[in-house]
Parts: sequence; C-alpha cells; structure tokens
Amino acid sequence: MSFLIGIDALGIDQPGGARTAVFFLLNELFRQSPELNFIIYLSKEELAYNSYANVSQVILPYKKGLLSRIKAQVFFFFETYNKKFDLFHFTKSQGSFTFSKRKIITIFDLTILHNTTQFSTIDVLFWKYIQPIFLNHFDEIITISDDAKKDIHKYYNIPEQKIKTIYCSSQFDKHIPKNIELVRKFQEKYNLFEDYLLFLGIISLKKNLSTIVKAYKYLLDNGYNIPKLILAGPYYPQSDGSIIFDEIKKLGLGKKILYIGKVDQKDLIGLYQGSKLFLMPSTHEGFGIPILEALQCEVPVIASNSASIPEVLGQAGVLVDDFLNPLAWAKEIIGLLNDNQKCIS
Repeated sequence: MSFLIGIDALGIDQPGGARTAVFFLLNELFRQSPELNFIIYLSKEELAYNSYANVSQVILPYKKGLLSRIKAQVFFFFETYNKKFDLFHFTKSQGSFTFSKRKIITIFDLTILHNTTQFSTIDVLFWKYIQPIFLNHFDEIITISDDAKKDIHKYYNIPEQKIKTIYCSSQFDKHIPKNIELVRKFQEKYNLFEDYLLFLGIISLKKNLSTIVKAYKYLLDNGYNIPKLILAGPYYPQSDGSIIFDEIKKLGLGKKILYIGKVDQKDLIGLYQGSKLFLMPSTHEGFGIPILEALQCEVPVIASNSASIPEVLGQAGVLVDDFLNPLAWAKEIIGLLNDNQKCIS
C-alpha cells in the first residue's frame, strides 16, 4: 500500500509570501516524489499541479475568516479519520486535530504576537490561546527562519528540538542578469518610463510604509532629485495598511509615489530590474522573500534590521538599525543612490 500524504493549502491562491513559499515548495515536492500519493486541499484549483498523476486536488469552499476556519477544522477532523493518512501537513500556520499517523504544521511567523494592536482582537486571542493547543498536537513544527523558531519557543514554550527551520526560496530558480526586453515590456504595460525606487509586498501595517513615505518627503523637501517611489502588492484586510494612501495624498506626493496594485507574476522580473533600489522597511518578517528576488535580479536592497531580515539579507545589502526613523532611511537611500551613480559614471 502506497504512502498517502494530505496537505492543507487553503488560501495559497492569494498573492503574497506565503503563496510563493508554499506553491513552489509543493511543486518541487510533487516533482521529486512520484512514488508517493498526495491529496491537496485548496481554495482554488492549481493548474500547475494537474500534470502530476500522483496528486489529487480537492477544492473546498472555505475562505477567510474565523467561522470559515472553524468549518475547515471540523472537516479535516473527519476527513483524516476517514482517509487514514500516513502524514498530514498544514502549510498555512493554522492546523486542526487530525487522525493521521504523523502530523506537521508550518508556522511562517508570529508577527501578530509582536504587534497585537495591528490585528483584530479575535485573531490575537486565537494566536495567544488556541494556537498553542493545536501546536502541542503536532509531531513537528516547520518554520522559515531561526528568528521565527526562537519566537515559537518563546511564546509557546515548545521545545526547540521539535521546531525545524527550512528557509524559503524565491520563485526565481537562479540569478537573473538584466533583461532589457522584460523591463521594456513592464514599462509599457504600467506606463513607467523612468527610474524608480521599489517596495513590493502586501499593504499591511507591519510593512512600516509610513516611515518610507516620510523619508521620501524629507529628501524632496531638501532638494534631492530622487526617482519616483513605486508601491506594488495586494491589500491585506487582516491588518489593513491602506491608510498610507491618505498620508501620501496629505503630503502632496500623489504624483511622486505611485501605487500599481498587484503585479502579475510574469511582470515581476521587469518590475524588479526596472528599479534603482528595493526597499524592505518592515518592522517584522518571518522571512522576506522579496529580498531574495531583488538580489537575484541585481537590485540593491535596503531593509530594516529587524526580526529575520538580517538573517536573510546578511552582508548582501544595507540594514537600517533605526528603522522607525525616516531620517535614517533617507540617509541610506540617498547614500546608495549616490554610490550607484558613481559606479555608472
């Protein structure tokens, strides 16, 4: 009898770091393990997985929200009892009691416990009091950085030997030399025929975009001729950071700071390589996949010296120690822009 693995990947159709991490990890797992059988539970069909004969997709009607998640947990309780899985993996941080022989869960980060005021009360209560009950049920916990591992041990008192760090990969499988054609296609599609600074990520409170906007305003007010700032990425209702657009308007930066929303995957290389700098101002990250992607696309990176970010960036970019201070960001931005200009001239 073949080994049967169940995978809860509900919600990976939503753009963001979790999708990148889970989608490509599973794609590689399915490719390398033709001798195993998988049942993957999704919110939306993934066409890329249809090419694997050993993978069955089950589409469930459970979307976002606490009630929907409770329904999913009840479903998995009975589903694992009926299917008799050898292994079940919850890939998106929220688990359920199961009857599988072995049970693992991936926790991306504990940002919600670091920044409780940025999330709803009910979400905070879940992560404080319900999540540890689930976690003690699992045989092993996977996380995506040593910083996140320390947090899981700290907040939930789970033995470190039960937690395994597996770093994320980007969606690009190698270093990508400058591709002028992809940059040109991106510029034509988004009407951006000039240099720009770039932020790419979900528009959430933890991204600390207000600090970047204030740094940008400071540079303009002090006579620096800097490129436009492009913000790209989807809204994040669980911790909505869209108030930043009101701030941009109030500061009179509507023509200098542009929001282009969610970017198609096929346009990402052009987006990265058309930028002068990539900015990651987050106050907390479990990993920070866009850092890897920017570096692979030969784009200089400035990022907050916070949580897992120095673990990911290392010596490959600039870390801002005082990452809540707009002046600290302004100094690093103009310094790196000037260094790049010297390299070109």
